[in-house]
Amino acid sequence: MSGYIWFVAGATFLLASGTLSLVRPILQRLGVVDVPNHRSSHTVPVLRGAGMALASAVLVMTIYISLNGQHIDASWLLTICLLAAVFASVVGAVEDLWGLRATLRFLSQLGIGITSSAFLVALTGAEWWWIVFGAFAFATYTNAANFMDGINGISALHGLVVGTIFVLLGARSDQDWLLVGGVLIAAVFTAFLPWNLMGGRMFLGDAGSYLLGASIATIAIAALLTGINPISVAGPLIIYISDVASTLIRRIRAGENWAEAHRSHVYQRLTDQSLSHITVSSIVSVFSLIAGMVGLLALGGGLIESATAVILLLALTVGYLLMPMTIRRHLRHKMPEVN
Repeated sequence: MSGYIWFVAGATFLLASGTLSLVRPILQRLGVVDVPNHRSSHTVPVLRGAGMALASAVLVMTIYISLNGQHIDASWLLTICLLAAVFASVVGAVEDLWGLRATLRFLSQLGIGITSSAFLVALTGAEWWWIVFGAFAFATYTNAANFMDGINGISALHGLVVGTIFVLLGARSDQDWLLVGGVLIAAVFTAFLPWNLMGGRMFLGDAGSYLLGASIATIAIAALLTGINPISVAGPLIIYISDVASTLIRRIRAGENWAEAHRSHVYQRLTDQSLSHITVSSIVSVFSLIAGMVGLLALGGGLIESATAVILLLALTVGYLLMPMTIRRHLRHKMPEVN
C-alpha cells in the first residue's frame, strides 16, 4: 500500500508540473490574462487558467485509480469525487476562456453536486436526503474556494493543508480511498506552488479554484457518508467557510450588494494592512492546519471530546476573524507620536 501511495503522490506531482509547463505558452497565445481591477490584490496583468493543467493531471490520475482499484478500498468513492472536481473545473475553464453567466455557473455546480452526491449515496447506502445536502455543500465550498483565491499562494497552500489532513484522517480511520484522495490533492496543488507563491507567474483561474473547492467538497461529503466525525471533516475547512460567511453577513447588514465584486474578505483586509501575500497566505494556512489538527484529535476515541473540539474550533475562528482589527490596533500603537 505504501508503494502505491508514493506512486500516486509522485505521478500526480510530475503530471501537474509537466502540464503546467505545457499549458503556460498556450495561455499566452490565447491571451488568457487576469487584468487587475478595484478588488484585485495584484497590480499587473497575469496569466490565469493554470487550473486547466491541474485538472488534466487529476483526470489522468482518476483514470489510473479507477483502472487499478484493487489497490485501495472503496476506490469508486474516490473516482466519483475526482470526476466531479474535473467537471467543475471544466465549468471554470469555460468561464476563464469565454465567460459564463453567474446563474449558469451556479446551476452547473448544483447539477454536478446533485449527480456526484447521488452516486455517493448509492455507493454508501445513505439516506437520499444527503443528495440535497451534498448538492448545496458542493456548490457552497466550490464558490468559497473561488472567493478565497485572491492572493498568491493561498489556494495552493490550502490544497496542501487540507490534503494533508485528509491523509491523516484516512490513515487513522483505515479508509484508504480518503488517504489517497488527500495525497492527490496535496500533490497537485504543491506542484502549483512555485508558479504562484513567488511572484505570481500564473493564477489558477476559475478552472483551478473550482477544482480545489469541488475536490475538497466531494471528498468531505464522502467522508461524512462513510462515518467520519463531522467535526473532523469540518476542521480544515472552517477558516475558509467562516471568512466567506462572515463577509457575506457583514455586507448584507451594511446594505451592500452582496453579489457585487469587493475586497472585504478577512484575508484581503489583512493584505490592505501592508502584509505580504506570502504572510497572509501563511496565516490563513496555519489557522486551517491547526483547526484540522483539532478535528483530527476529535476523531473517534480521540484525545479530546467533541464538545472540547467545537469550543477550540470556535475560538480559532473568532481569533482569525478578529485578526484585521487586532493587527490594525497593534500597528496604530507602534506608530510614533507626532508633536
